[in-house]
Amino acid sequence: MLDSLPPESKRRHRLNYFACFTDVVGFSLGILFFSPDTILPAFISNLSPDKIWIGVITAINISGFFLPQLLAASWIEQLPIKRNYVLTLALIERVAIFAIIPFLLYHNNMSPTQLLTIFCLLFAAYSLCMGCNGPAYFDLVAKVVPTRQRGMMYGLGSGVGGVLGLGGVALTGYLIEKLIFPHNYASCFFIGAVILTVTVIPLGLIDEPPSPPTTRKPLMTYLVGALSLFMTDRNFRSYVISQALLSAFPTTIPFLTVYAREIASATELQIVWFTGVLSVGRIVGQPIWGHMADRHGNALALFINIGLGMLAVGLTFVAKSIPVFYLIFALVSISRSGLEIPGMNITMEFSTPENLPTYVALRASIIAPFRALLPICVSSLITRIGYQPTFAGLTMMLGLSWWFMNRVRDPRFIPSGD
Repeated sequence: MLDSLPPESKRRHRLNYFACFTDVVGFSLGILFFSPDTILPAFISNLSPDKIWIGVITAINISGFFLPQLLAASWIEQLPIKRNYVLTLALIERVAIFAIIPFLLYHNNMSPTQLLTIFCLLFAAYSLCMGCNGPAYFDLVAKVVPTRQRGMMYGLGSGVGGVLGLGGVALTGYLIEKLIFPHNYASCFFIGAVILTVTVIPLGLIDEPPSPPTTRKPLMTYLVGALSLFMTDRNFRSYVISQALLSAFPTTIPFLTVYAREIASATELQIVWFTGVLSVGRIVGQPIWGHMADRHGNALALFINIGLGMLAVGLTFVAKSIPVFYLIFALVSISRSGLEIPGMNITMEFSTPENLPTYVALRASIIAPFRALLPICVSSLITRIGYQPTFAGLTMMLGLSWWFMNRVRDPRFIPSGD
C-alpha cells in the first residue's frame, strides 16, 4: 500500500506513524513507574489499611478516563485539526503527575489522610484530562494510521515499551527497596512523568489532514442523537454491554495486589515483580493480538481474551502462594494486552469518519458508571463478605461479558448496507 503513494505522502505517513508509535512506546514504559494495578495499591497501603482508598483510586483511574468523553466529543467533533488539542491536554496530564511529587517530598506536616486526599485530587486531574483527550486522540490516530496497521502499531509499540519496561521494573524495585517512604515512590512518579512527557511531544509534529466541517449542535440535541445511535445500532449495543460488564476485569486487578499481600504475604519487592510479569505478558501478547486483530478482526481477539480474563479471576479461588499469583498476573497481562488494542480499534470501525468521536465517547459514557461505582462496591464487599465471594461475583460478570461479545459481528466484515 505504501509503495503506491507519491514520495511526499510516504514521508508524511512515516512521520505520522513514527509520532504515534513513539507515544505508544513511551506510554507503555512510563506508566509502569506508577502502575495503577500494582505500584499505586502498594503506595496507598503504606498510608492506610482501609481498602476503600484502593477502591477510590481504582474508580478515579478508570472512570476519570470514561466519564467526560461524551461531553468533550460534542466540542471535539467541530475541530478540523485535533493535534494541538491532543498535545495540550496530554501535557496537562503530565503536569498533574509532577504536581504530586512535592507533596510526597514535604509530607511531614500532613496526616496520611490529607496526603491521600491530595494525591487522589491530583490523580483525578490526570485521569479526567486523559478522558477529555480520548475522543480527539482516537480521531487523530484514525486519520493518520490506516485501519489494518493500527493493531500492529499498538501491539509492537506496547511490546517495545514492555521490553524497555523490564529495565524500568528493575529500577522501580531498586528505588522502592533502597529509598525511604515516600521518597521511593516520589522518585518513581518523577521518572514515569518525564518519560511520558518526552515521548508525547512528537504528536505535535503529526501532519494531520483536516476533518470535514460539521454543524454545531446544541448539547441536548447532540446527546439525544448519540442515544439514538446506541438504540438503533444493535451490533454496537451488544459490544458496549459486553464492555460495561467487562468492567469487572480492571476492577479486580488492583485488589489482586492487596489480596496477595494478605493471603500470601507478598513483599513490596514481589509486588514490583508482579509489575514485571504484567510487562512480560504485554511484550508477548500485544504484538500477537495486534496481528490477529489486523488479520482476523478485533471481535475475535476480544472474545478470546475476555475468556482468558475470566480464567485469571477464577484462579483466585486456589491462590495461596506467590507462584500462583505470578501465574494469575501473567494471565491478566496476556488477557489485558488482547483487550486494549482491539477494544480501541473496533470502536473506530463501528463508526463513519464524521461521527467517530461520538462513537468513542458514547462507549465511554455508558461504561463510565460501571467503572466508577464497581471499585467502590467491590472494596465494600471485600470488607463485609471477603475476597472469594466478591471475586465469584466478578467472575460471573465476566461470563456475561463473554456471552454478549459472542453476539457481536465484527464491523470490518459486515457488507456495506447490511
